[in-house]
Amino acid sequence: MDDAVVAALADDSSLASRVQAIVHPSTYDQIARSKQVAQAARVEHKDTGQQLFADAQQQRATLGERLWALYKQHRQTAQATEADHAALLSGFSSLRDGVGSAQVLRDMRAAGHPVSPAQLQAALHGCSTAAALFAVAEHLPAETGGPLDRLFRAQLVAALARAGQAEYAWAVALDMQAAGIPPDACVRPLVAALADTGEPSLALRAAQWGETHGATLSASVLLRVLRSLGRHSQDTGAFADTWRRLLACAGPGEQPVEEDCLAGLRLAARSGDHELARRLIGHLRARGFPLRDFYVEALVVALARAGQWGPAFEVLAEARGAGACGASQSVRSLGRLLADTGDRAVALGDQAFVALQAAPLAARDTVTLDALVSGIAAAGHPAEALTRLRTWYPTLSAPRTACSYTGVLRSCIYPSNQQVAEQLLSLMLDTDKLEPPADVHELMVRVCLGQFHYEDAFVYLDAVRALGRTPQWATLAALARRCAVARDPRAATALDEMRRLGLPVTQALQAYVEARGRSPRREPRARRRDSASRESPSSDASIDFEL
Repeated sequence: MDDAVVAALADDSSLASRVQAIVHPSTYDQIARSKQVAQAARVEHKDTGQQLFADAQQQRATLGERLWALYKQHRQTAQATEADHAALLSGFSSLRDGVGSAQVLRDMRAAGHPVSPAQLQAALHGCSTAAALFAVAEHLPAETGGPLDRLFRAQLVAALARAGQAEYAWAVALDMQAAGIPPDACVRPLVAALADTGEPSLALRAAQWGETHGATLSASVLLRVLRSLGRHSQDTGAFADTWRRLLACAGPGEQPVEEDCLAGLRLAARSGDHELARRLIGHLRARGFPLRDFYVEALVVALARAGQWGPAFEVLAEARGAGACGASQSVRSLGRLLADTGDRAVALGDQAFVALQAAPLAARDTVTLDALVSGIAAAGHPAEALTRLRTWYPTLSAPRTACSYTGVLRSCIYPSNQQVAEQLLSLMLDTDKLEPPADVHELMVRVCLGQFHYEDAFVYLDAVRALGRTPQWATLAALARRCAVARDPRAATALDEMRRLGLPVTQALQAYVEARGRSPRREPRARRRDSASRESPSSDASIDFEL
């Protein structure tokens, strides 16, 4: 049995105080545990909020087990009084354990102890599933449309919607309307639960149905719908309408926070709704938020996705004039936008460059050109990206940097294009006389490994060593895999070098190399013979070849 339960049972105090000690631990202990969880999350580079939430859920389950152990032990050792039942019912309700609440209610009925409406209300609020609600509903008074009945139905609607049973939840809501229950009591929990479960379209349909029957949505429900739209929808019109309604009815403590605006900005960038992005940025600036890079980035991407490259570069230039969007990260989404267009990337990139030539001077720099060129290369067009790397920068008098080359060079790995990669390296080292980045030769190794004849990979690997640099794990692991596929004994040499450098040789990598090394050699299928064919000394000779 848990030490806390044993200590609670050994205590001579009342059952109510022992339940209180389990359900509500000291504030000092809670703060100390939260600090430990937050510190562990930072050390492990995990999201602190998610770790705190997961720990809170685990703590609730642990406290529930302790309370159940105390409850079972008390039933075996003593006769529960009315005060004991009240304390246990309050404890299970606080932990949102509807099954425990229903069990205590059965014991109270068997013992003849009265149950107040407030206790039933707390038990209903503590139920999170439909099964627990029906278990508690056995002890409700037989009245239709009363306060407890309305609360039960509202909780049932929310529980069904959270469980993914939207059809049953809708049926319960219709039944509530037929019973004469005000629509607010059934529509609000239904809309809120559908929004929380990632069903914003169903939530809006339920809200529209409720409003036609006289229901009004509170600001808290609208805020939950707004957040669901920002995370799970592409309907910017619905988001804008919900945003307008929320601002019209929200009180001081119900206004959307910055994270809600950021969700709307991401939605506007995905769908190309630049008007919504402007509205959200205006709201943030009105509330005192400074102009940040990711605000402007969302607006620029929305304009570019809508095909308005000129206004997009004007916004970028205006933001840079205000001291924002100076780093390369501020326009990285433009490259991703072009990369996602596939075969249309070259045409869209040329269209963007034409607009960039007429854009203000603040937008016509190396950072913007790097984003456009790398986007074309990432879309699978490294040769076209190399051509524009040679012409676009001199046209705008923008100097090429090492980052201008590495963005295109990485796209030469998959699919492998050694010819373009070598031209990029020559242009960078011989023409522009740039200092090569630390990883440029390792990128060339990865490019060469994709070729049928991959001997050049060892040449560039020797260049990495000649520069006094240590090859990275990914480079040596890729070399080992490629040699293993060709049954090249240098695969084992690459693994030995990884061990010598202190790099981990994973079990998966070791097994891959060993399995490929044991694979049989491929031999051509025997030729079909006929009566007219002549035998030759070489007809039966097997041809051995390497992959």
